[in-house]
Amino acid sequence: MVPAILIVYGWLFEDTIVTRRYLVHALIAFLWVTLFVLVVRPLSGNQETGFGYDFSVSNVLRHYDVYFLAFSNLLLTPLVNYIIPVDVAALAGQLYVRFLFSVLTLLEIASLLFPRFLKSQGLRVVVFGFAWFLITTLPFTIFADRLFLRYGYLGHAGLALCVGGLVESVIGLISARRAVLPPATAPSHA
Repeated sequence: MVPAILIVYGWLFEDTIVTRRYLVHALIAFLWVTLFVLVVRPLSGNQETGFGYDFSVSNVLRHYDVYFLAFSNLLLTPLVNYIIPVDVAALAGQLYVRFLFSVLTLLEIASLLFPRFLKSQGLRVVVFGFAWFLITTLPFTIFADRLFLRYGYLGHAGLALCVGGLVESVIGLISARRAVLPPATAPSHA
């Protein structure tokens, strides 16, 4: 996942990904995947991992929703164990939650395709943070009926970046608005 995060970083903050420092990680990952598929898997006898996989859009979206909602400690209390609470999993299955997350994901894709429209650094941090979340939780979204809090921890770092970028954007907006307001004039005493 590191090469994908680095490529998104380069795309958003340096407007280029065609440099050696970004592409070398992608090349190493490609070589490792190739080695794994062509050498390691055949040597291990293609043993089963013990995990069930479900590549359906519904399953992937539901898992993303669960890990997204699990970022909020309010939804996780009281935490009985480190498996996703039933309430959060049920909420993630609701149609309106799936719709809202789908809209967020589509906005993310549009922002990544057209980064020049992201005028402030704070907005770029928000987009980078959400991309971080999507990239780092992706490997766990394909599991069939296997939800654990720990699968979302790295993705939550990206959501924390989103919150920080939103706070910075709001502060910047308020500061810019105050700078535009004319100074109050004191009444003259003649």
